[in-house]
Amino acid sequence: MIRPRADRSRRRTVLALVSVAIVAVVVVVLVVFQPQRLLIDTEVHEALPGLAMATSTTAPVIAGAAPGRAEASPSPGGEGAPNAPAASSPTHPIAVARGAFTSVAHPTAGTALLVRLPDGSHLVRLEQLATDNGPDVWVGVSRAAAGSGDYATLRRLEPLKGNIGDQNYVLPPDVEVAALRSVVIWCDRFSVAFGDAPLDGTAAP
Repeated sequence: MIRPRADRSRRRTVLALVSVAIVAVVVVVLVVFQPQRLLIDTEVHEALPGLAMATSTTAPVIAGAAPGRAEASPSPGGEGAPNAPAASSPTHPIAVARGAFTSVAHPTAGTALLVRLPDGSHLVRLEQLATDNGPDVWVGVSRAAAGSGDYATLRRLEPLKGNIGDQNYVLPPDVEVAALRSVVIWCDRFSVAFGDAPLDGTAAP
C-alpha cells in the first residue's frame, strides 16, 4: 500500500514541475516575443509641424524642392524686376522626397516623406501607414536602397509611435540628408525589417 501512494505523490510532483515549466515558458514568450501585440493596433494621427491649422496633413505639403535650398520667390515684375528678391526661405513644410512602402517581413503599406521644415530642419513623415505591431519596432533611415536587404547603414530615429496612421520623426542634425535613400520600419528585437520605402527621388506633387 505504501508504494502506490509514493507513485501518486511522485506523479503529482512531476505534474507540478511540468506545469511550472509551461507557465514559465508562456511568460517568457509573452515578455520577450510579445505575440499579443500582433493582435493590438495602435493608431496615431499627428499633424505636420509648421502648419498652425492642418486638418488634412497631405495636401499642404509642397513638393519638389531640393534639400537645403531656398525656395524661389515669384517676381511681381517678371525676371530681373528691380527690388524683387531672388529667393526667400520657405514658410511652409516642403516634401523633398517620397516613396511608397513595400512589405519585407510583415505586410506594410503607406507613404514615407522626407520633409524640410521652415527652420531648415528635416523630418520623416509616415502617412497612411499600415503595418503589424510588434516589440521594439523603430523608424529608421538608411543610405541603402529600399528592397536591397542592406541595413548596415540603418540609423534608428525613434520607436514606432503606432502601427497605423500619420506620424512624424525628427532627423538629428548630424544625419546627412542628401545621402538618405530609404525609410525602414525596423524590429530591433529580431533584427528584421517590417517594410521599407525609397527616398531616392524628388517628391511628386
